[in-house]
Amino acid sequence: VAARMVAHLPHSLTHLDISYADVGDECARELAAAVPQLEQLGIGFTRISDDGLIVLGEQLPRLCVLTIVGCANITDAGLQAVATSCRTLARLWAAACPCVTDGGVRFVLQHCPGITAITYPLVRLDALSQGRAALMDSLHNVQMVEFFLHSKVANEEGVLALVDQVRLEGPATQLVLTCSERALKVYHRLG
Repeated sequence: VAARMVAHLPHSLTHLDISYADVGDECARELAAAVPQLEQLGIGFTRISDDGLIVLGEQLPRLCVLTIVGCANITDAGLQAVATSCRTLARLWAAACPCVTDGGVRFVLQHCPGITAITYPLVRLDALSQGRAALMDSLHNVQMVEFFLHSKVANEEGVLALVDQVRLEGPATQLVLTCSERALKVYHRLG
C-alpha cells in the first residue's frame, strides 16, 4: 500500500500490513485517520518513526497486534507511547529494531496486561543474563516469547541456559530463538 492509496482503503478495515512499503510518518498519520478500526497492523521495514507510531497508537484504540520488525526509526519512546495508548495490545513483534531495547519491551509487558506473544529485539545472551530477573517478572501472561540473538554469543551453552531460565522461571509455553546472522531458528515447546 503506497501512501497515495491510503484514501482508498475501506474505513472498516481491521487488518493491514504495509511492511516493506516506502512510507514514513505522513503515511502513518493518514492511516490513523483513514482506518481507525485497525486491530492488526504491520509496519515492518518502513521509514515510520516514533512520531508516526505515537499517532498510530493514539488513534487506533483497538490495536491488538503490532509488527514493527526492522523499523530503524522506532525507539523505546515510541513503544512506551503505544503501550500507554493501546492497553489491549496482545502481540508485539519488535525484532531487528536497532533503537528498541529490552527496557522498552519490558515497559510494554508491564503496561499491556493482555500480551500473550512477544518478540524481543536483538539481544546478547550476556546482556540478557544481567536483566534476567526483570525479564522473568515481566513475562507473567506471555505464552510465546522469541529472542533474536547475536550469533557471536549464541553458543550452545548460552542457548541451553536461556531455555532453562525461561522454562524454570517463566510461564511461556513456547520459546523461539533466532540467531541473526545464521538465520537459525530453534523452537522449544516448554512444559
